[in-house]
Amino acid sequence: VVNHDLVNYDVFHDDLLVMRNGAEVIVRKDMVQEFMLLTGLDSLQLVRLKVNAVESFYQPLVKGKIELYKKVVKTIAAPTNTGAYSNGKTYSEFVEEKKYFWRPTSGGLKEVRNKKPLFADFPEQQKNLELFLQKNQINVKDEQHLKAVFIYLNR
Repeated sequence: VVNHDLVNYDVFHDDLLVMRNGAEVIVRKDMVQEFMLLTGLDSLQLVRLKVNAVESFYQPLVKGKIELYKKVVKTIAAPTNTGAYSNGKTYSEFVEEKKYFWRPTSGGLKEVRNKKPLFADFPEQQKNLELFLQKNQINVKDEQHLKAVFIYLNR
């Protein structure tokens, strides 16, 4: 465990940065298991996980026998100022996308895209899960709803 006061996380490049001798230095991912960013009373924990042979940092949302993680990805959307139906945007901008992944205690991460794979991955709980989703009007695109689903699955 290392405490470092000047730490930053670059979401665009998925890099952890620290200040050393007055300069920002990128920390190799294989040297970091997890880190926490503290801002006043709020904190953000990120852990290093491997998906499709690529190591990256994920935010744990639900811990238990079935874990839920969030991955924030930022890309740059190019200008769209060409073409007949262009909205005339003459600048590039950052676009943020949030992806959610789940993992049983043993096994790799699987992306949560919609409800159907959840039913396939939990056949023994399918009926109860369907009832829970309907009763609570769950939208798996909503982070709080998704957390509720995985808390329910871990009960």
